[in-house]
Amino acid sequence: MSEPGFRARAEGIARQVNIGGDHTGDINLPTVVYHGLRPVALVVAMALAVSAIAGGAWFALSGKGSDETHEDVRASVSDQPSKTGWFPDRQTHTEGHLPEYPVLNSVIDNPDYGDERNFMRIRDTTSGGRWTDSIELVRGHEYEVAVFFRNDGARSTDFAYARADFPRDLLESSDDTGYRMYSYVGASNAKPSRVQDYVELKNRTGGTMGMRLKPGSARLQTSGKADGVLIDVDDFFGPEGVRLGQDSLDGKLSGSGRVLYTVVADQPAFEVENMARIDGNKEWRYEVTANSGDIIEVELSYDNTGTVAQNDVVWKIKLPSGMKLIPNSTSVKNGNNPDGLKLVSNEITGIGVNIGNYDPNANALLFFKVQVEGLPCTALTSIATLDTDNGSKSAEATVRIAGQQC
Repeated sequence: MSEPGFRARAEGIARQVNIGGDHTGDINLPTVVYHGLRPVALVVAMALAVSAIAGGAWFALSGKGSDETHEDVRASVSDQPSKTGWFPDRQTHTEGHLPEYPVLNSVIDNPDYGDERNFMRIRDTTSGGRWTDSIELVRGHEYEVAVFFRNDGARSTDFAYARADFPRDLLESSDDTGYRMYSYVGASNAKPSRVQDYVELKNRTGGTMGMRLKPGSARLQTSGKADGVLIDVDDFFGPEGVRLGQDSLDGKLSGSGRVLYTVVADQPAFEVENMARIDGNKEWRYEVTANSGDIIEVELSYDNTGTVAQNDVVWKIKLPSGMKLIPNSTSVKNGNNPDGLKLVSNEITGIGVNIGNYDPNANALLFFKVQVEGLPCTALTSIATLDTDNGSKSAEATVRIAGQQC
């Protein structure tokens, strides 16, 4: 009786692997089915299996010998996400070897732009700065943001879109990384279907800073009829994004363009002072010497040095023992009342006096009078506090009672 023959066959298929990061192209390594029981035959079978698996894996990674021949044979596989913030890892192309299928921002040698993966950039338009990936914010400056998009494939995209977001409030940066402002470009039939990039915003001002969109600045820039079209900012900064296109916002993208918008670095800031003088004198001081029983005029100054309006600004003062408010002596001087306005309120020493609303660079002065009493050399210090929606600040002034031993 003849011995059973030995056969080994490889079943399955090794499909091409998309190293760029999509979910297509998982490796299905060959399954080896053995016939025969002899040890020698088993060794041979294992050798054939290893050969088959190695061959399958090689073809899967290299793409050679695959039935799925395509235009990307000359395309390279990108490195890990760079410091410029682009993501995900994906196949890249050159101007001389573009794909047939839709792919967004994949060319690394665009003669007009450079590496398209780095498609989000920012510049300080107040100081005339250059486009960059990381910027240190200056209070009150305006920053233009550009989101570049391009379909590098021969076929048009379907439902191409762009969207963006950014942090509204930025605490002072505690390290060198800063805050990230993201943008996304995608299409339903692109490979991959979405790409992203970001720029870094660094706050070194010592206080919280807010980002505000400049009204009417979000627009499309293309080579078609849609050039200059204002985009819906609710969509652009929303979860769905805004449709892209060359001649209309129809999601059909066959070329390139940019979404441009401007943000303002806002920061509330204000300064306060508390000064005094003997009634009738001209010079204001932080510390004055007076006789017991003298009338002292107090000046509280407020300056809105920030970039946001401050509403319902309130002054109040804590007077020490020996310093008494003169009733009906309070008045305010500001832009609406350059000659001063007498106030009927005497609540400066209680709940405070509301002196109104102030735009950036606006200011106000609040005046009132006190009478001082005390032993020689006594120091009477008042503490004035200004309350705003953005915080409070206090300032002191001292009246010293005159004496020979002081």
